Amino acid sequence: MFHTNNFTAMSRRAIALLTAAVTLSSIALIGVPAAAADEQQATAEQNTAAKPSVIINEVYAGNTKAAGDPDSKRCDWVELKNTGSTDVDVKGWGIYDSGKKAKKHYTIGTSEVTNTDTVIKAGGYLVAYIDPDKAEPGLGSDADEAYLTTTSGDFTDSDVVDSTSWNTDTTGVKKMSDSQSWSRKDDGTFALSDTPTPGAQNVFDDPTPTPPAGETMTVDAWSGLADVTTVDAEGEFGAKGQGGDHTDGNLSGLVYEAGKDGKQGVLWAADNDLNPTLGNTADKGPGSINKFVYQNGAWQQDPTDGWTFTNNGQTKGGKQLHFKDGKGGVDSEGITLINGDSSKGIFIGAERDNENKNVPRPSILQYDVTEKTTDANGDGAHDLNATHEWNLIAALTQFGVTLGHGADANLGVEGIAFIPDSVLTANGFQSNLDPKNVMTYDPDGFGNDFGGLFFAALEKTGHIYAFALQTVNDEDLVHPVADIDLPQSAVNAGYDGPRDLTWDAEHNQLLAQSDNDANTGAKIGTYEFKNGVLQLTKLTDAPDEIRTQNTEGFAITPDTEATKVVNGKVYKPVFWADDGVTNGHSLRMGYMATNQPVPASTTINLLNFNDFHGRIDKNLTVPFAATIEQLKGEYPDSSLLLSAGDNIGASLFNSSVQQDQPTIDVLNALGVKASAVGNHEFDQGYADLTDRVIGKEGARNAQWDYLGANVYKKGTTTPALPEYSIQEVNGVKVGIIGAVTQETSTLVAPGGVKDIEFGDPVEAVNRVAKQLTDGDESNGEADAIVAEYHEGAASNEDDATAKPTLDEQKAASPVFKKIVDDTDAAVNVIFTAHTHMKYSYTDPAHNNRPIIQTGSYAANIGQVVLTYNTATGAVSYDKSGNTAVQVASQPADKNDPHYNDYAEYNDGLLAAANPTVAKVRDIVYQALKVADEKGGEKVGKVSADITTAFKDGKRDDRASESTMGNLVADALLDSLKGEDRGAAEIGVVNPGGLRAEFCKSGTNDACTLDADGNITYAQANAVLPFLNNLWTTTLTGAQFKEALEQQWQTNADGSTPSRAYLQLGLSHNVSYTYDPDAAQGHHITSVTVNGEPLDLKRNYRIGSFSFLLEGGDNFRAFAQGTNTKDTGLVDRDAWIDYLKDNNPVAPRYDRRAVAVTGIPTGAVKAGGSFTLHFSKLTLTSLGVPDETKLTATIGEQMVGEAQVANGDTAELKVTIPAGTKTGDISLTVTGATNKTTVALPVAVTGVSTGTDDKDNGNHSGSVNANGSTKPQQTEHTANTGASVALVVVLATLFAAGGVTIVVKRHDAARK
Repeated sequence: MFHTNNFTAMSRRAIALLTAAVTLSSIALIGVPAAAADEQQATAEQNTAAKPSVIINEVYAGNTKAAGDPDSKRCDWVELKNTGSTDVDVKGWGIYDSGKKAKKHYTIGTSEVTNTDTVIKAGGYLVAYIDPDKAEPGLGSDADEAYLTTTSGDFTDSDVVDSTSWNTDTTGVKKMSDSQSWSRKDDGTFALSDTPTPGAQNVFDDPTPTPPAGETMTVDAWSGLADVTTVDAEGEFGAKGQGGDHTDGNLSGLVYEAGKDGKQGVLWAADNDLNPTLGNTADKGPGSINKFVYQNGAWQQDPTDGWTFTNNGQTKGGKQLHFKDGKGGVDSEGITLINGDSSKGIFIGAERDNENKNVPRPSILQYDVTEKTTDANGDGAHDLNATHEWNLIAALTQFGVTLGHGADANLGVEGIAFIPDSVLTANGFQSNLDPKNVMTYDPDGFGNDFGGLFFAALEKTGHIYAFALQTVNDEDLVHPVADIDLPQSAVNAGYDGPRDLTWDAEHNQLLAQSDNDANTGAKIGTYEFKNGVLQLTKLTDAPDEIRTQNTEGFAITPDTEATKVVNGKVYKPVFWADDGVTNGHSLRMGYMATNQPVPASTTINLLNFNDFHGRIDKNLTVPFAATIEQLKGEYPDSSLLLSAGDNIGASLFNSSVQQDQPTIDVLNALGVKASAVGNHEFDQGYADLTDRVIGKEGARNAQWDYLGANVYKKGTTTPALPEYSIQEVNGVKVGIIGAVTQETSTLVAPGGVKDIEFGDPVEAVNRVAKQLTDGDESNGEADAIVAEYHEGAASNEDDATAKPTLDEQKAASPVFKKIVDDTDAAVNVIFTAHTHMKYSYTDPAHNNRPIIQTGSYAANIGQVVLTYNTATGAVSYDKSGNTAVQVASQPADKNDPHYNDYAEYNDGLLAAANPTVAKVRDIVYQALKVADEKGGEKVGKVSADITTAFKDGKRDDRASESTMGNLVADALLDSLKGEDRGAAEIGVVNPGGLRAEFCKSGTNDACTLDADGNITYAQANAVLPFLNNLWTTTLTGAQFKEALEQQWQTNADGSTPSRAYLQLGLSHNVSYTYDPDAAQGHHITSVTVNGEPLDLKRNYRIGSFSFLLEGGDNFRAFAQGTNTKDTGLVDRDAWIDYLKDNNPVAPRYDRRAVAVTGIPTGAVKAGGSFTLHFSKLTLTSLGVPDETKLTATIGEQMVGEAQVANGDTAELKVTIPAGTKTGDISLTVTGATNKTTVALPVAVTGVSTGTDDKDNGNHSGSVNANGSTKPQQTEHTANTGASVALVVVLATLFAAGGVTIVVKRHDAARK
């Protein structure tokens, strides 16, 4: 590799090349026809002698339509100079950018010919325009190299005539701009030049002089808020994901038009190159005017009247600008309004025509944005033609300013502002057009059509110039008025000079935003009237995020729009435009301090959700985010997003496969400020919650405050989690207190929470509420308090009937009653959770305090809008309730272009309208990508639907038996029955562990399987998403019966939890009967295991989830087990293996628990009758056929028959045959449809079996199905707690597809 570092080195190399060239020329003559050989020899001799005299003199790299380039298809050029005394023909020579291969080269005179004359005169120049559409060689503007060779193919060192390389990092700039070139100096070295000179002697501007010693203006710190947020979506300006020289849209000037009559204002922006936004990244094109409006909770480009268009699937915007004749591409930099009124036209400050970019055209143009526009050239954007153009070139010369061709074209008008004459005359503004004759500005002395002056910031000088604009006989005239200097003290302070101008009429000052060209940080200059002169009096740093960007736009809102209050200071929104599109964003918003008084009252918009449970999916998470952003938008500066817990855990596969990290990322993106912990936050244990989910200080994962006021370190009252969070909303301190259900230790694996305990949630909330209102700042103070309870009412409130009422909910749930009635009056709002119910109440007993739960699974957003009186501290409520999240429906028309991708399409539309929603969408779709890689694998199939129990059309009725619960129990037994896995005999499942369905038919949302019933990995995982370990333990028969009794739930203290009954799923070898009306602890009337009555003293091995066997869900009997073994299996893996091994799986419709009453309490006489009462005969899982008829038989003889009402209940009259002998017989009752079978032992008094034909009272035997008798075993469940005279034996018969159950009556256990 050769680098021309100095002239001496170059000369030594030239001598070596000369020698090599002679040899090459001789070789080239071999095999060439005589005439051609003579001509080639002559040329070769000439080139050989001249090669050392041709050098690379200047390189122009990486710029579209570069200065001096006559061909719009090219952008880079290399200038060659002949330093010799004879002409040189360089036709056929090559220019390369790297390496020695011919892949990237330009052949002079033959490649994309623009040099028709390839002879370089002695002392002359040749400019080779080397970069055609193919971008070969395509010189890099930051770092690259260029070689000049005598060959156009692969070359060797001997072919190299000259070379140079550059790396602009060593020069203090990131890359060469379109006003710079890499140029040879007189000493042979190269350096950056700020004046490209194609075909002429190189020019090096005098180095920027070191600012003279002396005064340096003080730079004040930014007095606004430090936080800055992006407004535009990533890639909204520019060509996201595309290559080319111009991929970034160049948003520049900004101006804000305040709203009228209570309407929201409009933000207008100037974009100096719309081409990349339209997808054209090859060259510069027309600039645009962009219109931003506030809709759906965010600033977005106006979707109406042609202000937006779609490019590459993304919503973008802007109307492209042309000159008065409809031609050209306006390089729009500045933008302003006359007295803040766009109806009078929008005025653009322009530097040049982007289609003739080397020629300066500093202008002020007027556009009518109310006119009807069309897409004139079919590129997707509407077009606007200027109504007037005031060219400033001649007027600037009167200030001694001349803009030349080339670099100066890009140093023209950057920012403009309009100041009315009334202000100028009131401040004695002076015209200094003639510095020797400064006079007070007189509007009548200048032609002026607008009643004020336009002020234009010129990048070349850093000055601001004032002009009066006029149109006479269709001729646009410019009258120069004043020159406003840039003081050296500001330059000394690192102020680059004004880029965008904003007239701040409220404060009688001109604000001038600078960029960061000098790497000294973007600053805001304040110009004020002093003795008739606008003087730069103050410099202020921009916020940290802004000061490092190429900031070319700045706009402020009126003080009247200052609504954000922080620490007693009121702030208003301001905007910045980043011409560099940092991180894919060009428009940002922050807050500037004002002197506005703190308002007498503050509105606070509380938004809440609960039981999100990792709902990461298409057409679900994005609409959820969009609804939140829309509700935030109603009160943009005063919204708080909160949660009542269970954000994670029991999640969709898309989230659970990554340990819920996508959910955490989504909630971070949405700006959740605080959340109660839910029980599912502890699914993986307390340590996982604190160390991974929350994260350590300095390495936080969940960015919100996770609160648990009733979570204590074991055996103490020391909080194990933060109890409250204080969030300041416009000066009002809102305290959020979080508490979780006291049942949490029973709802999660006890081992994971062994070091903590859970207290009464209401007592904890009240304790903290008193602390936050005791006047002691040291322990926290709040003006308003929100309680986030992860506990709630048991029923949904009907939207139409408002039933059940608040009082009815309280009556049904003591836990909820305590929350409503006993929560301290200092708490202003109560959000609840856990029970997955939707309701919205106001409590008249507590100042109409709102009490809300949003259901679950991202279905609704709760909202309470309250007003806080800053003088009295009183809280009033403007509105409260739930807002449903609207998801997209599949189009009815199959020909709709989005029939198949409607979910993705709707997500895309929502994301395009809001940058936060766009960020959420990106997180969701990345999570889907990860999940699809694993989740799409097929693991099994169902022959028919298998689901949880349904109630009122909704899944997950945990109080009812289900086909899914029983199937999972069968899977547990199958997985754990081996000796190496613990030798389980019974499989047991808690209903809360079942989180999805296997459903292939019907329209229910739970039916996610395909029509063939295929089960994917993700769908299987969704049923059991908790990742519990599988355990086995040993219980006695009595302990197992006790566990069944605990389905009628009580807490350890005897109180009743919010879910009063939980139905266990059992493996098919277990069945039992129960009396639903019996007293607590006496419901179970019989249990059968493997066809035999449960032996109360025998040991049984139970297999289940670690959660349940540790006593979860209040099943404390399981925790009494012995020889407990962790099998090493995880529920998900065992479950999926079972589905694979039993493919396809089929549902079993027989019940394993049957409710029956009316069993005779004494002997029945032969020929007598009695009636049995059955209920809940049909499982409520989807697809289960209704039971239709019950038939009672004794042996082969039918003794009763009854129709089943609504598949549920039956009254079965049984008549004992007259000839039946005295003794115990087996009465079998069988369901005709689902084969549920009940065997009832009945004592009969009939024909004597003794020698005296009398009843001997001995009924210690039981009748089996075949009529035989056997001795009664006294330690089985058949005699536990019995008070009847006759002892009934349990004998269970297993028929094909059915279960036989024997029931015993317990009179003593009746309520």
